[in-house]
Amino acid sequence: MSPQSPEERVIAKLHPDQLQTSGMFTAVLGALLGQDWTTPRLVELTITSDECLLGRAEGDVGFNVFLGSPEDLLNNLLGISDAAGLTPEERRWLLDKARSLRQGGR
Repeated sequence: MSPQSPEERVIAKLHPDQLQTSGMFTAVLGALLGQDWTTPRLVELTITSDECLLGRAEGDVGFNVFLGSPEDLLNNLLGISDAAGLTPEERRWLLDKARSLRQGGR
C-alpha cells in the first residue's frame, strides 16, 4: 500500500469530523480542498486584484460571497494547521494551494 499524498493527509486532518470550525470556514476549506463539506456549498474561491477573497456558491454564476482578505485566509490557515497538527510538508501543500487562488486556482 502506497503512502498517502500530502493532499490526502491534509483533507483527512481538516475534515469536519476531525476538527470543528465555523460553518463558513468549513465551507472555505471545502472549496479550497475540493470537498463537499457544507450546504450551501462553496465550489470555487478567488482573490481579486483589490485583495478580496470571494467565493462562488454552488448554482451561482459569479463570485457573490465576500469572505474577507487573503491575509485573513492565511492567518486562519496557519491557525488551523497548528490545531490539526499538520506536518511542515502538509502545511506547505495547504499554503501553496491557497497561493494558487491568485492564479485563478480553485
